[in-house]
Order: sequence, then C-alpha cells, then structure tokens
Amino acid sequence: MSKNSGQEPIPHWHQLIDNLEASPTAFYDSVETAIEERKIPDTKTSRVEWKEGGIASAKRLYLRVTRGQLTIDVCGAPFGRGFFFSSRLTNAVPALPLFAVILMIGVLVAAMKAVTGDFEGGMWFLAMFVAVVIVGWLFARGLVGLVFGGSEERVLAMPVLGYMYEILFRPHSYYKVDAALMFQAAVHAAVLEAIDLLTEAKGIRKLSELERKPVFRDLNRR
Repeated sequence: MSKNSGQEPIPHWHQLIDNLEASPTAFYDSVETAIEERKIPDTKTSRVEWKEGGIASAKRLYLRVTRGQLTIDVCGAPFGRGFFFSSRLTNAVPALPLFAVILMIGVLVAAMKAVTGDFEGGMWFLAMFVAVVIVGWLFARGLVGLVFGGSEERVLAMPVLGYMYEILFRPHSYYKVDAALMFQAAVHAAVLEAIDLLTEAKGIRKLSELERKPVFRDLNRR
C-alpha cells in the first residue's frame, strides 16, 4: 500500500449519513464494480491506508482510483451512529521541475570548482550555465509559437516532443482540465451509485441533489 505525496488537491466531496451501518470494504467493492461498469479508460483501483493522526495513531483504509497523474481517494468509514463518505481528487505534481534539477546540477559543479580553488572559474561557469538554460527555455517556447502558431495542444499531441514539452514546461491546457473533470465526474457517479445501493438496502432516504454535488476550487489555478 502506498501513500499520496507531492499532489495538489482539486475538488472534494463529503457527507455523513445518520443511522447508517455499513462495511467500508463492502462499500469499496461496490464502488469498484460501478467504476468497472462505466469503462473509464486507463483507470486502476487499489486500497491504501492513511494514519488518522500522528505516528502512533490508527490507520484508516481508503479506496484509491488512479488515471495517469490523477488520483481520487474515496473514504467510507463509520462515525458515531452514522457512516461517513468522502472523495478527493488530486493531480500529481512533480516534486521539482526538470529545469530546477538542471540548475541544481550547475550550482553543484560551480561549488566543486570553488572548493578546488577555482572560485572565479566556478562563478563564470555558473553564470554561463544559467544563461544557457534561460536562453534554451525561451528558445523552446518561441519555437512553439513560430512553428505551431502558439498552439501547445498540437505540440502535446506529438508522441515524443509532446511528452518532453510537458515535462519541461508543464503547460496548462483545456484537455487537462476536461480530463480531470470527466474522470472526477465518472468516479463520483460511481461513488453515489454505491451509496444509493446502501441507503436503499437500509431503507434510508437517498441523498438530495445538493448533497450530491462536489465542492470545487478553481481548476485553472496552477
């Protein structure tokens, strides 16, 4: 079982249903079945454990639904005389951009030169290294505008260049936003379907339309 790291929360949803007794495992099984029936492409499910508090605290089981860099953690757990449900969509964010790593390498090389006594040479190397990185960055961005008319979507569609461009610049695109929304909507519908099965079996009222809606923050904010 793995843990979530380096990820940026996007939307979340939660509800506590009173007088409902259920098994978290059975609920997760039901959600997985509903997800499979929707045939969401490139989607995987797994069970993960999160600590409730500090190091010595108990662990709580979650259902994790993953598609590419997108991950939804679904929770189903008893609370008091009710049962709590929640889901959180996250978007994996690299710990360090590629250019940050390249700059760190340049700083390390310059520091090694300074340690060996060539302080002036180290500073010149670092200055030239930073200048080359910046010029390379600007050249690549300008090349996109010149060759592809500023359309990043056309670049991203290319097999190799698109992948490299996404790693280097992590561009914002309509496709990323739409893909996140479609994935979240499909999984959320599966979660609601599993909850409806539970409430119907227990003779409890279904969630209202307002209770079913997730809470979003701005998906366009990076």
